[in-house]
Amino acid sequence: MFGKGWLVVAVWLFSTGVLGKSVVPSNVSTVKPNPAPVVIAAAKVVKDVPEITVMFSPEDNVQAEIVRVLGQATKTIHVQAYLLTNNAFTNALIAAHKRGVAVKVLLDEKRTFEASALDAAALHAVGIPVKLETAYDNAHNKLMLVDSGLSRAVLITGSYNFTVSAQRKNAENVLFIRQAPLLMAKYFSQWQAHDKAAKPYDAKAIRLANSKHF
Repeated sequence: MFGKGWLVVAVWLFSTGVLGKSVVPSNVSTVKPNPAPVVIAAAKVVKDVPEITVMFSPEDNVQAEIVRVLGQATKTIHVQAYLLTNNAFTNALIAAHKRGVAVKVLLDEKRTFEASALDAAALHAVGIPVKLETAYDNAHNKLMLVDSGLSRAVLITGSYNFTVSAQRKNAENVLFIRQAPLLMAKYFSQWQAHDKAAKPYDAKAIRLANSKHF
């Protein structure tokens, strides 16, 4: 079928090693098989394993439990509240302040002008730093950080406003979270950010606003 010329060419191709090889144009990239995958040990992730107590008002006495926890504070109490009108909490904060606990309070400005004025004034009068949040329509956080940074730290948060109505009339929930340093640090960080943006309590402005309001 083929002439002697073809046979000569074939012999030459075999002898030079061209036949039997895959000839790939220079402008076409080749893909080599991936090497065996390298197994890297997963990074150790530290997670909180918290102890959580949940309470519901009005059936549970949330007020008494909050007062009890505040009474056990030894270092710090950081409060962030939409409403603070329950004397039981105000008195517990003042008592903590008097025994040397560093108490700091953030309140919603509008609600302080309208409802929390007496409690804010009482805290301010004994030297507890009170600041008002003005950047939001509603500064609606409700939390207390007790002894943040210590092993016995407690985070109190939920739907429960710090009012008498929250205990006696409303359906509310509260979490008491312990042994959760990462979560506590996150909450404390946001508390600090809100504190930085808030303005100092002005007793004269509050009195003036209340005199006009009522």
